[in-house]
Amino acid sequence: MTAIIRRVLSICLSAVWLCSLAAAQSVNSSQTFQPSQASAVVPRLVNYSGRAIDADGKIVSGTAGATFAIYSEQSGGAPLWIETQNITADVTGSYTVQLGATKPDGLPLDLFTTGEARWLGVRVNNGEEQPRVLLLSVPYALKAADAETVGGLPASAFLLAHAANSAAQSNAALAQSSVLPATSSDVTTSGGTANTLPLFTTATNVQSSILTQTGSGATGKIGINMISPAATLDVNGPETVRGTLTLPAAGAATATAGKNSQATAFTASAYNSSTKAAVAQNFRWQAEPAANNTTAPSGTLNLLYGLGTAAPTETGLKLSSKGVFTFAPGQTFPGGGAFCIATGGGFGSGGTTFVAPSFTVPAENKCASWSGFTKTASTVILNTSGAACLSTTGKTLTVSVSSLDPDFLGTNPAVDYIQLTRASSTGAFTGGTDQGEFSGSADQITCTSSLLSLPDVHD
Repeated sequence: MTAIIRRVLSICLSAVWLCSLAAAQSVNSSQTFQPSQASAVVPRLVNYSGRAIDADGKIVSGTAGATFAIYSEQSGGAPLWIETQNITADVTGSYTVQLGATKPDGLPLDLFTTGEARWLGVRVNNGEEQPRVLLLSVPYALKAADAETVGGLPASAFLLAHAANSAAQSNAALAQSSVLPATSSDVTTSGGTANTLPLFTTATNVQSSILTQTGSGATGKIGINMISPAATLDVNGPETVRGTLTLPAAGAATATAGKNSQATAFTASAYNSSTKAAVAQNFRWQAEPAANNTTAPSGTLNLLYGLGTAAPTETGLKLSSKGVFTFAPGQTFPGGGAFCIATGGGFGSGGTTFVAPSFTVPAENKCASWSGFTKTASTVILNTSGAACLSTTGKTLTVSVSSLDPDFLGTNPAVDYIQLTRASSTGAFTGGTDQGEFSGSADQITCTSSLLSLPDVHD
């Protein structure tokens, strides 16, 4: 009996030893790994986008030399790392480089091991260093990637395998853990230029745009292709306005005073040989109220001028709401001069004055066009026109005058005939008669500034 028991125990111990040996072999085979994506070396390069600016603040385009330096401080101090590359900038000065591209090992990892802030300074063509920008999360990801490995292998490579009956599941989980996670959709940036508004260059990357802002609130200024804008909106380049450009009134009119429109200013620069300096020539167009606080308010478009730093003032040239110009004092017209005919004493004496701002008396036995306006004590008729013919002796000028208002001249068509005479074939016409609606005397008179100008409100 004892012999039988010993034999059974011997068989059981042998079975236990064989199972242990099989389990050990299973563990050894499950700990054999293939290289995974996680063990790949992280590239030590960081994309950086910036704008190339020279020492004068002007944009640099094309190929240029740029020196990149990383510091531990926003200003001052010695660089922790430095690199020089050739950059290619577009017409706006924008460029993109890979920091570390000229170094065999790229950026050194120990730049980012302390967790302290790092600042990037850039010099273009050996100029002044641009304001340093703070490096954000992308460079620090280099250290984070290194920290997630042990000896270049993922942490999952050092896990023990499960029992033999679950070896297949263990291998499947290990294969899944060795695959890198999907690309993050978090927005990143390698920094930008101070006072520059951000621009999404891709769905997940932000860099500097051509828009800049200085100041804030009421003193804020926006620049387009301008590093230091000089006005609320400062644009460097051509513009296209696809709509009405409105310049509203400076305020609402009251019974006391009307309000001018916002002005359109034009500035030229002329050199003064006496002062040896450039002098600004400032012109301004603006709409101005006319006949304010009356039953027929109106407006005019006026030209103003100012020299140098002086505020622009009225030149005397303006355009009425009826399309009639009032000319500045001393205005002359090529090919002729102002010609005025008064009937019944003329304007101011109960009569009528026919005014042609630019008229040349025709040659003998010839005719010339007559164009101007008509003035009475209370009414102005626009677009008075007709013809003037000189006799063969040169002593008689017959003028036909028509008007847009038939009721004014009393005929239809509205035409009047005036005949002027002079003693010789040259000189002024000293007398004459109106042979139409204003029958009676007619005379050529001197065209004063009051006759050549029109009131702001008229028919």
